Amino acid sequence: MSRGKKLGVLCGILAAVILTLVLVSRLPGQRDKEEGTEILTIPTDKITSVSWEYAGEKLHFAKHGDVWVCPEQDTFPVDSALLETMMGQLESIRSYKEISGNDTLSDYGLDPAVLTLSVSADREYVLQFGNENDLDGQAYAKWNGKVFLTDSMLPAQFSKQTLDMVQQEPVPDMDSIQSVEIRKEGDPLILEYDESGERTYSKEYSWLGAYGGNTVPLDSEATESFLSDLKTLRWTGTAAYPADSSALSEFGLQTPSVQVSARYRNRDGETGTFAINIGSETESGECYVMIPGSDRIYRTGTSLREEMLSTTVEDLMPKKVLSLDWDSVKSISITMDGKVFPLNRNEGGDKIEDAEKGKQVWKINDGTETADLTDALNALAALEGEVSTATASKEVLFSMIMERNTANYPQMKLVICEEADGNCVVSVNATQFWIVDREAADAVIDQFRTALA
Repeated sequence: MSRGKKLGVLCGILAAVILTLVLVSRLPGQRDKEEGTEILTIPTDKITSVSWEYAGEKLHFAKHGDVWVCPEQDTFPVDSALLETMMGQLESIRSYKEISGNDTLSDYGLDPAVLTLSVSADREYVLQFGNENDLDGQAYAKWNGKVFLTDSMLPAQFSKQTLDMVQQEPVPDMDSIQSVEIRKEGDPLILEYDESGERTYSKEYSWLGAYGGNTVPLDSEATESFLSDLKTLRWTGTAAYPADSSALSEFGLQTPSVQVSARYRNRDGETGTFAINIGSETESGECYVMIPGSDRIYRTGTSLREEMLSTTVEDLMPKKVLSLDWDSVKSISITMDGKVFPLNRNEGGDKIEDAEKGKQVWKINDGTETADLTDALNALAALEGEVSTATASKEVLFSMIMERNTANYPQMKLVICEEADGNCVVSVNATQFWIVDREAADAVIDQFRTALA
């Protein structure tokens, strides 16, 4: 058979298949399967009350104007918006298949029913819902003596217990956090955002932390990452209402693991404060939280509790020992190998090509001799270590005092000391300390030796 004839046969087969599909789709049974038949319409604008029985609980709510209340407990904080959404599901209840035969109601989960729903509107409506049909995800239902398959989303909307109907308190839009205090066992973790950029020695650091009686700059990226769980906080469910003493004890909130208080700014630029207490961890890996003074306990993601408990200010301090804008430094005094090297900025004396290459050429002792510190300062800027509280040392190997033309931190001092274990301790302003590998520290010192030889 030629290629043309083969192509013609294939096109004919394809046309026949398409025609068959079109005809089948037009059959009444097929249309019913796709669209169903409306079996009941409840006028939602006339609904005055609703009740349902599910998982051993009976819930009852009545509508007063635009607000839903719980007649049996008038102080219950009903989630009216959720109930309105649920009522919307009753506008059109469809049957996709009517069930007839000798099967008993228990075969469909309708005796007893999984869910019984009663609605008062223009008249009383009572619907029962049973098991889900494993084949198509629809659910068995019963109304007015008829058993039929309906959309499983309908009973799913009403498969709620008391705590699901509690109106949750809003979490504010914390577009940016300005400061936060985290109280837990030991010293509190206090962080503050510096919008002006004038409270740290470098614009690279916009966060400050309280540390050992001092205020130290923090790594901006690490701090923002740490606070991200707080900024995006959302409740995943209500764990208890009302939050009485027994509930507080059960969920670890009688004495909270962590207490967090934050000052924030929302997207409109308005400021506010928000606080939460964090209790114990749930079996599913979340944690229990509540707003202080609230009568509700919620569940939320576990990483919030984990981060707040385990993070210290040392974890947020930068790994780099010094990030400085050298244009802000007017003079340097370096001490190493028993010698002192005074250096002043070579104002107006740099060659144009040196300036274009970003070279750091400094005058020695304010004379005519100069030293190219470019490689040495770059090596110092790249030096990293592990934040430490260690201050003891065997010997000072290198120190550098920097006089700056700024109101904040006008003088800074960096010291590299030999440590007893063979590594080095680097300190900045005697408030921050890093353990640095000895070889890395020696490499930086050698760069200065070379530049000042």
